[in-house]
Amino acid sequence: MSKVLITGSGGFIGGELVNQLNRIGINPYILKYTQNSNQGTPTTKTSIKNREISWEAFRDWPLQKKDQWVIFHCGGISNYRHSNKRDLYLANVERTQMLLEKFNYPQNLMVFMSTIGVYDRPFLKYSKEKLTTNSKLSPKSSYGKSKILAEQSIIKSTMSYHILRLGWIYGKNMRKDSHIRVMFKWQKEKRLISKILWTGRVSVGEIESLGKKLVEIFLHFKGQKIEVIENYADKDPVALSSLVSSLENKKIFQIPVWLKTISPLFPSKLRILIEPNYLVFEDNQGGEVNFNAKIIECRKSWSKESGNHWRK
Repeated sequence: MSKVLITGSGGFIGGELVNQLNRIGINPYILKYTQNSNQGTPTTKTSIKNREISWEAFRDWPLQKKDQWVIFHCGGISNYRHSNKRDLYLANVERTQMLLEKFNYPQNLMVFMSTIGVYDRPFLKYSKEKLTTNSKLSPKSSYGKSKILAEQSIIKSTMSYHILRLGWIYGKNMRKDSHIRVMFKWQKEKRLISKILWTGRVSVGEIESLGKKLVEIFLHFKGQKIEVIENYADKDPVALSSLVSSLENKKIFQIPVWLKTISPLFPSKLRILIEPNYLVFEDNQGGEVNFNAKIIECRKSWSKESGNHWRK
């Protein structure tokens, strides 16, 4: 069986993947950005614990070229609003290249968490068609651009690869500054933006379902050549009005038709709220998930957090 290494284990997706692998008896190597990580060495003996390696020690970490690895690259900066391009390049591109330098052999597989943000939509063109992997890559954010660069590095390598362009992934442990939690905050605080019945939709993915998908990729990999790029989200997109709008508010306003016609003039943050297919996948690989039921579970969990859980 392949050995496993995971980046971003302290994050939302990486943490879920570690938990699911541990439940089936797999103890992965965890690559962490910390001076205190156990540097460890590869071994054919399965440890009872997950084994940590620091990024600082990674370049000198000895590997046997004959070993077969599955690398789940979940780490990096996943923030559309992050303005420091250098930080984004270091976290999302250079560290990807570091992994490739170490594991760039044909028998290894790179599973890369990319983003729906590599698409966006062309200026002045209404988004009538849903997104497919053949849709034009035209990210407006530095985050989306950094993910494309990372993807390109992976594709040029000799490794097998499975690139997942993820929709908005949600679950109990999601960051407080993530899209869905910020929108719930608007709704909870009854801000002006929550008094409008927005017509946009977005493809979302439930975290446990994504974790199962990643575990399946690992279990099915036997060293064969894989070159896969796919969009991943739950089967059904979500109406942003269910996230943003305070539907119990009697003074809620409908979006006028004329506003839809000129939406391609607006910045992407506003177009997302207006155009039904701006961030909706056509060819996603996820299953049927009851979004409303899952979100109710999430909100119960968030309400138990200390302090005002609606604030960052």
